[in-house]
Amino acid sequence: MAMEPKNATPNTPSLSGSGSRTPISSGTPHVPEFPFQRLDVYKAARELAELVHTSRISDPELRDQATRAAKGTFLCLCEGLPSDSGPMRRKFFQLANGSLHEAVGALDLAAAIGALDPALAARGLALAARVKRMLRALRSRARSRARAGSGSVASPTRRRRPPPAGAGGAPGTT
Repeated sequence: MAMEPKNATPNTPSLSGSGSRTPISSGTPHVPEFPFQRLDVYKAARELAELVHTSRISDPELRDQATRAAKGTFLCLCEGLPSDSGPMRRKFFQLANGSLHEAVGALDLAAAIGALDPALAARGLALAARVKRMLRALRSRARSRARAGSGSVASPTRRRRPPPAGAGGAPGTT
């Protein structure tokens, strides 16, 4: 039997890529490492995904749909939040919004058919409404950011292209 050295650390997964061996366990509190992880929208979407995942919807198909939609909402949000590109942020926030609505529908239907406790569904729907309000603000801000990034503060003037040769329309030609 081989003996491990006394100072060896167990080969457990690490949350950070730094080589330190911090064990991952579901009971540990979440410690933000990136600025977007401190945002309320991140926390609310994460809480929604966790609630849906642990809600034990009794209908397997609805459970799968609701779980994937809630996780999709959270993950699309995570892709969009750190982006500096207005169009990319808008794209990911729109995807998150679609997934959020799918999660809402799945929770609502699960409660309606008796596959989920109505109180738990109501809690999930309230969280989803909170995420929706914040997502709407983020999408609006991403839209303004994209417009501001066009290089012009005043209303843009469009350059007219000259008509193709022989297309007519030039003065004096009929």
